[in-house]
Amino acid sequence: PCANAAHCATPLQVSTTLAIPVRCHPASEGAHSSAVTLTTDGSVAAVTASLSCTGAVPHISLTPASGFDLGTVRVGASASGEISVANTTPGTSLTFSVSQGSSQFNLSCAAGCACADDICTGTVGATPARVVVSFAPTAVGAASANVTFLSNDVASELRTLVVTGTGSGPVFQRVEPASGELDFVTPPATLSAPGLVRIANPGNADLHITGATITGPASSGLA
Repeated sequence: PCANAAHCATPLQVSTTLAIPVRCHPASEGAHSSAVTLTTDGSVAAVTASLSCTGAVPHISLTPASGFDLGTVRVGASASGEISVANTTPGTSLTFSVSQGSSQFNLSCAAGCACADDICTGTVGATPARVVVSFAPTAVGAASANVTFLSNDVASELRTLVVTGTGSGPVFQRVEPASGELDFVTPPATLSAPGLVRIANPGNADLHITGATITGPASSGLA
């Protein structure tokens, strides 16, 4: 039987040719082989041609592969680093989206992608995309963000990188008096014993005292 009636309905005229299109539609990645056989009523009853086809799918490659540390950043400042998103399979298109969930980190795009609401998307062929991760600490201490990539790479659809950083800065803390009140009981015109207001800095940067004033109705009698 003829697989395509259009190719069999009309005889091949003398001194003419017939082009029969053959397409590859692989169901999976990797090498596939087959054969096409043409049977005729001519002197050669059958002609066979071997067919080979390679199924290609995009594969994602992230650099750095596992994440990075943005170091120590002062509260109110920021630091950033880039993640390169490459497609290692020539002739294919890799589509991806990337997101993260920390309020102290932010995503933006340097090349090959677009970002909105802290989610970036892109399509990668031969040229890698570049995603920027920024760290702007709002508190002192260690912080981290899980940067998650979702792509059409069937072998590695979901990839997560961990980006870390440390917020630095001084922290003003009153130690004494614990109640916040310092009471003096002393006769008029008499200097009382000293009371102590003790402060501390449990932060990770020097705290500079820029002033100390006494205010209120009785401030003239305090020193």
